[in-house]
Amino acid sequence: MLYVPVLVSADKRGVHDVLLPGISSQRWRGVSLAELLDDVALELMEQLPKAEPASVAKYRLCPDLELRRVKTQVRVGGSDRSPELWEGRLTVVVTHWPKERFKVCYVPRLGARLRFAVSRTAHLAAALSRVLSAELKAGRLSLATLEQEGSRGYEYLEVLEVDAELPTVLPSRPPKRKKPKGKKPRGAKARQKKKAEPRKRRLVPPVTLRQVGTDLTHRAIDGRLSAAFGRDALVQQLLKQLERPGAAILLVGPSGVGKTAIVHELVRRLAALGKPLHERTDVWAVDGNRIIAGMMYVGAWEQRTKDLVAELEARDDILYVDDLPGLVYTGRSRDSDTNVAEYLTPHLARGDLRIIGECTAERLAAVREEAPGFFSRFQIIRVPELAEAETLMVLVDTLRAIEAREPVVIEPEVLEGVLGLTRRFQRREAHPGKAIALLTQLVTDYGQVKTDLRGRRVIGRDQLVDHFARRTGLPRFVLWEQQSREHAEVLAHFERRIIGQPAAARTAADLVCVLQQGLDDPERPL
Repeated sequence: MLYVPVLVSADKRGVHDVLLPGISSQRWRGVSLAELLDDVALELMEQLPKAEPASVAKYRLCPDLELRRVKTQVRVGGSDRSPELWEGRLTVVVTHWPKERFKVCYVPRLGARLRFAVSRTAHLAAALSRVLSAELKAGRLSLATLEQEGSRGYEYLEVLEVDAELPTVLPSRPPKRKKPKGKKPRGAKARQKKKAEPRKRRLVPPVTLRQVGTDLTHRAIDGRLSAAFGRDALVQQLLKQLERPGAAILLVGPSGVGKTAIVHELVRRLAALGKPLHERTDVWAVDGNRIIAGMMYVGAWEQRTKDLVAELEARDDILYVDDLPGLVYTGRSRDSDTNVAEYLTPHLARGDLRIIGECTAERLAAVREEAPGFFSRFQIIRVPELAEAETLMVLVDTLRAIEAREPVVIEPEVLEGVLGLTRRFQRREAHPGKAIALLTQLVTDYGQVKTDLRGRRVIGRDQLVDHFARRTGLPRFVLWEQQSREHAEVLAHFERRIIGQPAAARTAADLVCVLQQGLDDPERPL
């Protein structure tokens, strides 16, 4: 096992830079820090076995390592009487090995070659100025590079754990193949033996997986996946089922019931284990449309799917498809009925990969007969809708999470109002999804409202009704019983607009009064 120091920085836009101080001048840059650290680890795993044995020493982790932001001045021109100076701060990594009388310093942003030694850290600024002046004079460093690298945001050092094979001076010899004792098992016995043996994971670069999918584990590590509340039992059941090799699970439930949130919570808990890359299980969200995107020739998407399965099997990662029945149609053409689901079926039968899918009961019933062999490989887990009391507890947890990250105060009656409005007017979706969506949209919509003494936004029932009225087009008096109108007032409103049809006006007024009091049949459309 190798432990390597990496320098991480982030700017105001959330873009990260990752460098290997004293090791390499290569720079990794991107939004996801977790993805960048994985790329660094994969690069080291590939390069270290090929490196010269004498160069392995630079990869060792120094026990005395510190990061300093050094302010320095460098002469860039002018005369001796009036010199032109560049003044700024540069990040310097200072290392001190035991029994050494000096400290070795690196300036990672100016390349791995730029290094110098000092006897005391108090001499850092002067030594750095001399080194930079010499580099500028020799033409190996430009003023533009100093200006660009001299102003950086937040920076820190992190230790990366890498499971890499070290180079050796000994000649490599292929291992001798042992002759099997006894008869070789065949058929069902051979398959059982293969399943019983633990699968050895190979860390291969996820080239195809990144082309067609998103690594949800990276998003969880970066803190970009929301928590799911009220589904602990289902999440624990999923975690237990996925421990089995070749697990295939299908979450079935109505829209808004929280199927995707359950998967995200599963990923968050796997990421919270804090395992290094060589021990971690990643979950990849893959869309069928991205698998066939850009595939113009016969056999192109089949090859991409083959590479996808090979990477999943080698890495022992988990595939997640939010619209599993859609794979039955992905890849079909007027000349061929071959599809991605049909291609994956034999791999599921052999237990080559683990997969999680989701869909509604209606969608499953409509597609199941088209690919019975594919869907028969899945264990179906029903996700029931939460009761209103359970949904209220989920809303309370969601409210606490919102108030923890944003300067906002949501009054208690808002939660009851959210439950009532979604129950009455959003009948096609299920709890808790529709209630959580309304609450989060309400907070986003009201960026400027009255604030309390601590400067926090205060959102009450009035803001909720305004938001829902704009969203649905329904009048306020229908949504809020405190603003409901008398039957006579509603009847007069319709009589002014429906001329010569008193019965129709009376019927419309009766329906509106029933609706604003919440007495309409919940099983019938509005």
